[in-house]
Amino acid sequence: MTIHTIGPLNGYPGSAVGGEYQIAVVNSSSSTIAAIAAVSGMILRVYKVVLTITAASALTFEDGTNALSGAMIFAANGQLILPNDGTPWFKASAGNALNIANSNSVAVNGTLYYTTNNA
Repeated sequence: MTIHTIGPLNGYPGSAVGGEYQIAVVNSSSSTIAAIAAVSGMILRVYKVVLTITAASALTFEDGTNALSGAMIFAANGQLILPNDGTPWFKASAGNALNIANSNSVAVNGTLYYTTNNA
């Protein structure tokens, strides 16, 4: 996982607090992908997702180990694109990581755009 800070994704309501999104670069074939590391006392909110899945698998987004989504089933060379509309797609509670369960441990690559805010 690689973390970068970028400027706001302008033109959307509910833009990032402080005007900046961070990005987490995902390149993993683990059964549990640690997409965004936990930050003590901070809530993680994911506003945009761009992922490719190289082989058939099911992905489930998790707040630590608690499911935030149902299993999303992908065929080989699948894509998951969740655009920024100003509302977070996923939210990890204070002090929890945002993980992605990867049922078949296939390569998942892409980027998550997120914010960290005080609880």
